[in-house]
Amino acid sequence: KRFIVDKKVGEAYVQAFTKEMKEAELAPLASLRFQKTIVEQVEKLKAWGGKVVLGGTAPQGAGAHYPATVIVFEKDRPEIHAEEVFG
Repeated sequence: KRFIVDKKVGEAYVQAFTKEMKEAELAPLASLRFQKTIVEQVEKLKAWGGKVVLGGTAPQGAGAHYPATVIVFEKDRPEIHAEEVFG
């Protein structure tokens, strides 16, 4: 999901949200196809200048898993608003 956060509280928000996501227990994804889609989306966000704060890499091994991931943009990017990446 995408969150638009005011700069005044941005750093505190990212720290608190990242802490919560570290503690989150995520179930496996429905299929390897969904995992592949998330990998592609995260790579696209990184190419657009996103900074991975947590996660961001699919685990090796069997199963359709993807860790909790937090990506932050320091500057606004029009691509983010034009495309619903995690729709």
